Amino acid sequence: MRMFILPLVVLAVSGPAVAQGSTLDKVYACTGIAKAEDRLACFDGAVAGFKQAQAAGDVKVVTREQTVKAEKQAFGLRESEAVEAARASAGALPAPAAPAAIENVQVKLTSAVKRADGKYRFTLEDGQIWEQVDSDSVSGLKKLPVPAEIKTAYLGSFLMKIDGGRAIRVRRVK
Repeated sequence: MRMFILPLVVLAVSGPAVAQGSTLDKVYACTGIAKAEDRLACFDGAVAGFKQAQAAGDVKVVTREQTVKAEKQAFGLRESEAVEAARASAGALPAPAAPAAIENVQVKLTSAVKRADGKYRFTLEDGQIWEQVDSDSVSGLKKLPVPAEIKTAYLGSFLMKIDGGRAIRVRRVK
């Protein structure tokens, strides 16, 4: 199912990517011009076209830093939610040839609320909300904020270690 959804998402957002590619192709084409005046005129025209496409919203320049930030913000979300979070944070989908997927993140817990069922709901420094899904005891919450690590586990689940303590199973809510 995952392999089916991703091509649909890529097709749905490929319009801006195609526009960006053709705009960049015009800039790159200028490098092959031998005569300096003609090459400069080509670059001037291509850059003007690039600025116009960017102003119209047809082209979005996303830095590697923005992509990494978007991936970290989307960590733990289901695939469709992650795509929306990446779009909102970076303005575009991460490049297909992006570095390896994030396997863990270092976070800071700012709030931990024990629910009626005895499980905890955690709020992170950046506003993410995670909930405990197992019934294990939780330690290290006496003095908030505290550092924590969330890492991927088997079958799409996640484990959280609070201040170096025992890992508990969690899922991202928001």
